[in-house]
Amino acid sequence: MAFRGMKNLSIDSITKITDGDLYMPDNGLGESAESVTAEEVRGVVADIRFVDNGSVYVAVRNDTLDGHEYIRTAFERGAKLAICEELPDEFYGPCLLVKDSMEALDKIAAFYRQQLDLKVIGVTGSVGKSATKEMIAGVLMEKYSVHYTQETFCDKPSPALTLLKIKDEHEVAVIEMGVEAPGRMKELAAMVNPDIAVITSIGICHIDNFGDRNGVFKAKTEIFTGLKEGGKALLNGDDDKLREIKDVNGQAPVFYGVSDTSAPYHVNRIRDHRLMGSEFTLCGEAIGDTDVELKIPGYHMISNAVAAAAAGRLMGLSETEIKRGLEKCHALRGRNEIYYRSRMTIIDGSSNSNVTSAKAAIDLLMKGEGVKIAILGDIASLGSDAAKYHSEVGAYAAKQGADRIVCVGEMSEAMQRGAKNAGISDSNVYCYPDADTAADHVKDYAIADSTVLLKASKAVNLEKVLEALKEEF
Repeated sequence: MAFRGMKNLSIDSITKITDGDLYMPDNGLGESAESVTAEEVRGVVADIRFVDNGSVYVAVRNDTLDGHEYIRTAFERGAKLAICEELPDEFYGPCLLVKDSMEALDKIAAFYRQQLDLKVIGVTGSVGKSATKEMIAGVLMEKYSVHYTQETFCDKPSPALTLLKIKDEHEVAVIEMGVEAPGRMKELAAMVNPDIAVITSIGICHIDNFGDRNGVFKAKTEIFTGLKEGGKALLNGDDDKLREIKDVNGQAPVFYGVSDTSAPYHVNRIRDHRLMGSEFTLCGEAIGDTDVELKIPGYHMISNAVAAAAAGRLMGLSETEIKRGLEKCHALRGRNEIYYRSRMTIIDGSSNSNVTSAKAAIDLLMKGEGVKIAILGDIASLGSDAAKYHSEVGAYAAKQGADRIVCVGEMSEAMQRGAKNAGISDSNVYCYPDADTAADHVKDYAIADSTVLLKASKAVNLEKVLEALKEEF
């Protein structure tokens, strides 16, 4: 296969973009330094597994690994350049020394974005951004060549790495933009420079950094700072905070909704809502009345589908293309994915959680058959009010009618307390300090002919409980 470079990205240009210091080895090049540094690179990656001939390897440090340990391996696999915060003891190839490798990655991605001639849709929100991103991509694939956020780095989607995988054949990119700290969205917005900015919701998430929903609102809406001139803001009209927005960079936002039937894109009628999905009628500008059968669990997924439909219309898709795209969509792994066992139905929401999504998952559980068992783990990043919020989730599960509630993690006692205060009997609420212990005791709380929900932040590792349930039932 012929070498295919990235437009205007060479060692020379990357050195200028990052303001780094380039160190060249004394031997092993076999050709002039000028020719090596001027040639376009083939890709930019931060995961050693994806290094191949002609790529740039960015050595990143985090809490669990140090990418600098793999610089030699990167060159052995054909890397043209290693970007690092500390030079290796031996030079195996050109190394670019920078102050911050992640910052350098963002700068490269921002530069590359400006070389690209395609439409970019940025998706953010407290709840539903991953599912909405998937649905938007699925709809747009009915007409365009679409690139969208799939890869993660350190268990989080990386807008920079997504941008750097865009190729000439792509016509649209759909980029998931999650933030955990104030100010980060401005940086991402400048990098992604979206033509359409989608916000799905303003919820209770990362409160330890944002303070309250007002802080979350401020952080999420900073996506507008990078919106292209004439770009559209697509907002969930069912969200009270988002509904307050009247102007985005001199233009009225475009609203979608389920409850908000005054929104330009909305649901006219929900014909059926069941465990495995929903049937509803879409209405909207140039959509008409379009019947959709969505095969993704969860009432809140209807809202995500309407967002995707609205994005499709803004991108010129027909109602037939929108319907076809939505009906091909499926649940993401660990996000309300359903497993049918011979004696049990399992709803796997073990990959992420916040207060809003936990309540939505409990609502989904109540659509199941037999005994309803809610296995609820810790929700991350709730700050000083963590105990209050976990108690609230436990109470919600009890009030909605869960037959058994299993609380897992450091906040399990607070969740258990909320469930008991809401009326569930002591014999039907269980408390375990971690997922390993909960997995060891599945026989104590799980029974046949039941529907089981697993919902927690990823760090809780409820996947262990999922595997124990699969083995037992």
